[in-house]
Amino acid sequence: MKRKRLTASIIALVMSVSLPMTTYAANWYLEDGSVTVNADNSGQTVTQGSGSAVPDEAPVITQRNSSAETSNTITINASENATANVTISNVNIDTSGAAVSTGGKGNVNIELDGTNTLKSGRYHAGLEKSQDGKLTITDENANGKLIATGGDYGAGIGGDDQGNGKNITITGGEITATGGSHGAGIGGGYYGNGNDITITGGEVTANGGWCGAGIGGGPRGNGSDITISGGKVIANGGLCGAGIGGGYKGSGSDVTISKDSRVEATGGDPCLLGGYGAAIGGGGYNTDTGNQVDGSEIEPDTSGLYTTGKVERKSGDGTVLDTIVGTVSASSEEPDKREPLYRVLNLDGSSLKHQAETADGVLTLTASADGAILTGTLRALGYLQNQGIEKITFTDGTHTATIVLADLIAKGEAEAVYVLTLGATNTLTLNGEAIDF
Repeated sequence: MKRKRLTASIIALVMSVSLPMTTYAANWYLEDGSVTVNADNSGQTVTQGSGSAVPDEAPVITQRNSSAETSNTITINASENATANVTISNVNIDTSGAAVSTGGKGNVNIELDGTNTLKSGRYHAGLEKSQDGKLTITDENANGKLIATGGDYGAGIGGDDQGNGKNITITGGEITATGGSHGAGIGGGYYGNGNDITITGGEVTANGGWCGAGIGGGPRGNGSDITISGGKVIANGGLCGAGIGGGYKGSGSDVTISKDSRVEATGGDPCLLGGYGAAIGGGGYNTDTGNQVDGSEIEPDTSGLYTTGKVERKSGDGTVLDTIVGTVSASSEEPDKREPLYRVLNLDGSSLKHQAETADGVLTLTASADGAILTGTLRALGYLQNQGIEKITFTDGTHTATIVLADLIAKGEAEAVYVLTLGATNTLTLNGEAIDF
């Protein structure tokens, strides 16, 4: 009997030693060394410094003192058909390499907790993503903040030197992504494209570095398949870069903004290499003869934009190009086509840059031209009215006219189009018929 009990004890001891011990949601402190997370079809492990791999399906990577910068880094790899799940909580990394890098053909999910600051060195993105796999940034507890700054030639979030930034999704959090010189805010690094970028929520500010887009391509990189379906997004192009779209000499295409998104897109200032970047579209460039050319604007698809959503486009000099509000009810199954709040045009019908200021219920639109046109629908005037605007004063510097929104709205159906023309004699028409104002 004693022999049987002894044998059983030995077997149990051997089994306890041989079977892997799994830990869940352990805290890993960066002060103790760099952290590497590997996920494959057999599970997920964490390795710190020169230590052994430890099973951990939900690691929390943090610091004991987040006010002190660390040069230790975070590497997350997910093999094909595998998913890595990691929380970063109050980390403060400043390193010569990549502060946080993701790799592999699988999925990497990063949950934000607290304030996380990532600053990478030359040739690296702040949060660097390999060109394979998918990166998703979440904030399930609504308390997460991320400040990601790329080094020279790297994006804020996305590609490294000559790396593309693609398959990136942001679902929440307060995020500021700033590209290094020659990098996009979110998207490509130097010569890298930015595509398949999706934002569904949160407050996201994306600042392009020199020649990079706010969201999209780095210098000579294109920005495409960019989808925003929620949250507040501010996208600022770097010199010559688009707010959303291409970097210097890059194009922008397939931009979709829908649901309750609130988007501000501002093109970058000219540089020695080219003209203004588009708010949404292409980057500026130089011709072979050295003439500066502004990036071309494209029309985003806003057919699914709710009435609570808005898109504001600005050129690099701060001029408001247009503001688009949605026309779709959240319950609508058949979205209407996009409708701008108004259009400011030259007398030949081409778009005219203008300044917009609001004070005491008056929207003042100022253009610099010898004659100008303001046009839109009465329905769009109703949207402005709901925002507290009672009058619009329109001027080209020489001629000025004022319309009272309530008076004009009362004169026709919502689809009716008004045209206010400034000139030697100011005129106002509604569906082609002259009216008094």
